[in-house]
Amino acid sequence: RFLEQFPQIGQHIEVTCGLQDTRRLKPHPSPVLLAAKRLNLPPDACLMVGDTTVDIRAARSAGAWSAGVLCGFGEQEELEKAGAHLILPSTADLHHYLL
Repeated sequence: RFLEQFPQIGQHIEVTCGLQDTRRLKPHPSPVLLAAKRLNLPPDACLMVGDTTVDIRAARSAGAWSAGVLCGFGEQEELEKAGAHLILPSTADLHHYLL
């Protein structure tokens, strides 16, 4: 429902996974694994973008790539400690690294 408010973003998102989809939430890998399954991709072909260590830990434990962004709650040092593969100032910087 959240994405319905932002059709310009929602049109680029193929799947979502939330509380209604899985009993275990981040940092458990279940949401990331479910998203990968719905995309018919192995987890190591997926990128989880998040602003907290919980996001990074979920991605890493699922075997997915992780990108931490500093435009939310997380701080660089804690995202690094959590094992983020990449840390960016903002989600707006992602396009430099994708494709």
